[in-house]
Amino acid sequence: MAEKKTFGSKCKALFTGKRSFRKRLLLALGPSLALSFTLLFFGPLDLSYISRDYVTYSALEILPQTALVMSAAFLALLLAASIPGGKVHAFLLSVYSGLSLAFYLQGSFLNPDLGTLDGRTINWPGLSTKMIVNLAIWCLILLLPHLVHYFSNRVWQRFVILTSAALVLMQAGSLAGKLIDQAKIDRDRPVSWYLSAEDMLKTGSEKNITVFLLDTVSNSDIAAMAEKFPEQLNVMHDFTMYTNANTHYMFTVPSLVNLLTGQEWDCENEPIRDYMNKAWDSEEAISFYRELKEKGFDRNVYMLLSEAANDPAVLRDRFTNLKSSDSGRKINRQAFLKLLKLSCYRYFPIALKPFFVIYTMDISNLLTAGDAMTNEWELVFRMNEERFSTGSAKNVFSFYYLAGTHKPYRIDERGRLISSELAPGFLTNYSEKEEQLSGFFFLIGDYIRQLKEMGLYDTTGIIILADHGSNEESGADHQPIYMVKMPGEAHDEMHIRTAPITIQDCFIPDVLSMIGVNGNLTGTPSVEVPEEGAERWTRAYAYDESYPPLNGASNNVMREYRYKGDGEELIGKWVSGEYRTIPMLDSFY
Repeated sequence: MAEKKTFGSKCKALFTGKRSFRKRLLLALGPSLALSFTLLFFGPLDLSYISRDYVTYSALEILPQTALVMSAAFLALLLAASIPGGKVHAFLLSVYSGLSLAFYLQGSFLNPDLGTLDGRTINWPGLSTKMIVNLAIWCLILLLPHLVHYFSNRVWQRFVILTSAALVLMQAGSLAGKLIDQAKIDRDRPVSWYLSAEDMLKTGSEKNITVFLLDTVSNSDIAAMAEKFPEQLNVMHDFTMYTNANTHYMFTVPSLVNLLTGQEWDCENEPIRDYMNKAWDSEEAISFYRELKEKGFDRNVYMLLSEAANDPAVLRDRFTNLKSSDSGRKINRQAFLKLLKLSCYRYFPIALKPFFVIYTMDISNLLTAGDAMTNEWELVFRMNEERFSTGSAKNVFSFYYLAGTHKPYRIDERGRLISSELAPGFLTNYSEKEEQLSGFFFLIGDYIRQLKEMGLYDTTGIIILADHGSNEESGADHQPIYMVKMPGEAHDEMHIRTAPITIQDCFIPDVLSMIGVNGNLTGTPSVEVPEEGAERWTRAYAYDESYPPLNGASNNVMREYRYKGDGEELIGKWVSGEYRTIPMLDSFY
């Protein structure tokens, strides 16, 4: 009479089989290695190699850490699949093999073009058909090892071994070629540079010029914030606000470089990265930074290096806080984890890709010196914990880049960080636009209050501006904010001027006026611009099917809008499509 099987005996049978532990271990080697190799070794190193022009480290420099992480994952996967026997053992190896194959195919062939990842919302609903097809392919791939095992255990063993070996060998061969090329690049690689945050909260003991650039902020944003949080502008009574300011470019690049150098980009004849390097050696830039230096000003700039120059070496005589990092660099654990997360994101099916935000700077400074600026939110972090104080320099020019109303929103109305991590996606924010903008103005107001306590307010010039206004909607306010307080300027309430200025034409002259330098190469100080001005122009990236596509970019032309009035006229030109099309030689985005 057959022994009746109990529930416990049935469960035990799932974990027992004829293969010894040694055989299970040998069979699990390939699938465990293929899975960990793809996600945690090939993936991050391949991304680092591909991004070599945008990051400050070499793929070879992080190879030991990547190998260590992969080894730990490999050992965990190996033991998890080897310790149990029977059907569980076979099931896990089938899962490993299916995932390895699916990850490889997704990363190499199945990922769609998600467009320009510049803070605008990805059109996920428009990808629904691709998502369904992609998931169907995944289901077939994941099911394949189980089907093979169902029909033939011998064929399944060969499938598991050969598939794993093929995936590892193919990726290892590709990676070896890239690392050899990386070694050649490293031999001629220039010195790595970084922006030191050591003096981020240090002021000059005599004179200061402080610039707060708030990304994507328009006059309508200020109005919406002031309606909800009117107290945030009370401390700004000594400022003059220009409500009809124009920007030459509706994106941070090249707007920011144009602002800091006075040099415009000839997009039709000059590659963007050549422009970003050469602009710093223009006559305007040389004159501007020479004047600051001769007047005894340290020039500390806190922003993304990748948005300033393709070769940071060109900034050596421009920024005081630019330092070399040839030795003594340490791995930034948070940045390394984000690189691993980005690698995993690459291999996930479209429908299961997690919503998360990652900026270039999040991984570009993966290896940093101890005093390096590693996050563009660092000023916010530190102002919540520390106070400004005078440093060793008598005079300091400080330029701070802040997120402004650029998504995600992650601080409250008093500048307090709501979460230590970035929001999980551009569709979801931890805060609201008005709260975030109020938070930045609260921090700027706190800086002003501290200057007054230190007795430095009257000798300090302050500029609050945006590189561009909103660029997401056709009817949005495209004009940036521009607010100026000259040293010694004082009045009971904020002055409002409607003079038609352009920020790139007025910024350098305004700063030079603050240090007592007359005569400007790049334009006219904002206070001298008459209320009746000439025609102005602003340009926005776009795609035009009439022109050849640019490799790797979602745009291929600039649309130039010309107007003589105010922001309403600019919006009208945008909505009606009154623009001049300028083909680009290449694109940053």
